Amino acid sequence: MIDVKNVSKFYGEGEGKTTVLDKVSLSIDAGEFVAIIGTSGSGKTTLLNTIGTLDSRFEGSLAIDGKELSNLGDQEAAKLRSKHFGFVFQQFNLLDHLSAIENVILPRFFGEVVQSPENLGAELLKKVGLEKKINARPPELSGGQKQRIAIARALFRKPKVILCDEPTGSLDRKTGLEILDLFTELNDKDNITLIMVTHEEHIAKLARRIIRMEDGKIVSDEVNIPEVADRALKLDTVTKRGDENE
Repeated sequence: MIDVKNVSKFYGEGEGKTTVLDKVSLSIDAGEFVAIIGTSGSGKTTLLNTIGTLDSRFEGSLAIDGKELSNLGDQEAAKLRSKHFGFVFQQFNLLDHLSAIENVILPRFFGEVVQSPENLGAELLKKVGLEKKINARPPELSGGQKQRIAIARALFRKPKVILCDEPTGSLDRKTGLEILDLFTELNDKDNITLIMVTHEEHIAKLARRIIRMEDGKIVSDEVNIPEVADRALKLDTVTKRGDENE
């Protein structure tokens, strides 16, 4: 589904030239849940942005479903991005003057026309457990609720892949685990491919594949089977999603 071959990325020129990605290669199949982990400056976010076509200046090859993307123009990249990807960031990027449902349906202004966007927005808010907060504005909501709205927005155009950049970084540990439980559900039930950048080991271990990066290189790429005890502990510490609505 996603094929990255010998991708390199540089910042600056001459003596100030810095290598951010150094001949990175990997493949990600449909339905995988992948965590990319590394310290600050390891290249993990740059790799995520390159995969999501947010950063098109690189050397090497990037293909989605067999389509080469390295030579796409800005408009073509934007169209492909709208079709294939949803994005969830550490900062929720919600508009405070809009209601929850208005934030969710913002992507209707980009790409193909969506029929009955309000109905779809309401369905997605229900999917993330916020049907009772449909008219609430971001300042009235908790961090976890804001991130749920951001996830609903990412799902609006029914993407094949959700790219997450430190999605729990602004949340406390318990709320972060609630969000990870939602991601796991989307992966398990809807077969959505998840690629998540994190620097937190306990978050990465909830994915089914862990890619570790250092100095712009992949240093390990391993299948991960979350231990039953870890999963049981995770579920035991997460409150029911409906509790947030009460």
